[in-house]
Amino acid sequence: MILENCNLLLTYDTGSERIPRLYRFLRQNYFWLQRSIFCGQVGRKTVGKLVYDLAPLIDPGYDSVYLFQLNYPFTLSIETWGRDLGGLA
Repeated sequence: MILENCNLLLTYDTGSERIPRLYRFLRQNYFWLQRSIFCGQVGRKTVGKLVYDLAPLIDPGYDSVYLFQLNYPFTLSIETWGRDLGGLA
């Protein structure tokens, strides 16, 4: 399963005109879970690069992006209800 190596969850809420560019950028390196949620594996240096690469894609006065980093040792369990848009189940 893709989530076995996941240590990052990223969520975003942006203006509709920025969604396609942001989605395409994140889809290159991360797994799409749901409309505005991605997961993936990152290291310390990779997080800095991710933040740097995201900066021109968002409007900090309007948009919000949350990075949830899971630090080892950790346990993650996910339950879904309803449609599974990202193909997780």
